[in-house]
Amino acid sequence: MEAALADLGIDLVHVIGPATGHKIHAQSMVEIETRMASLAAAVTAAVPPRIQFTTVSLRYHRMHWVDIRGLGEHWSPASVDAVLTADDKVRVQTNNVTSLRLSFPAGHWPGARQGPVRDSCKPAYPRNAALSRYFPPGAPTQNRQ
Repeated sequence: MEAALADLGIDLVHVIGPATGHKIHAQSMVEIETRMASLAAAVTAAVPPRIQFTTVSLRYHRMHWVDIRGLGEHWSPASVDAVLTADDKVRVQTNNVTSLRLSFPAGHWPGARQGPVRDSCKPAYPRNAALSRYFPPGAPTQNRQ
C-alpha cells in the first residue's frame, strides 16, 4: 500500500507504539487523535469544485458528488477527474469507467437552479422530465422516474 500511495505522491504515516502487537498504545492514540483532529479542522462543508478519484474496485466507488457505478476492468485503476466550471457545467474525464453518477445533495448544486440538463452524448432534456423517456429500457441509469 505504501508503494501505491507513493506513486500518487501521498506519504503513508505509520503510528506504532512499542510492544503493543495489534493494540493501540496510549501514547500512539494521542498522536493519532491529534492528526485526525487536524484533518477534521481542515474539512469544509462546501461542495468541492474538483474531484480527482481513482479506485480499482466498486467497493470504494464514491467520493463527494462522484459515484462510479461500473468499471471496464476490475482491479485495474479506474479514474474520474470532474470539475465544476464557472459557466454551471461539469467537465468530466474518465478512464476505465463504464457507468458514472454525479449526485449533489438537495440544495448543494452550486450552479444555476433552472435550465436544461445537457450531456454531450445525448440531446438536452428538461430537468423535471421523466427519465424513462430519454433512456431506453436496460440503459445503465439509477433512480428512474
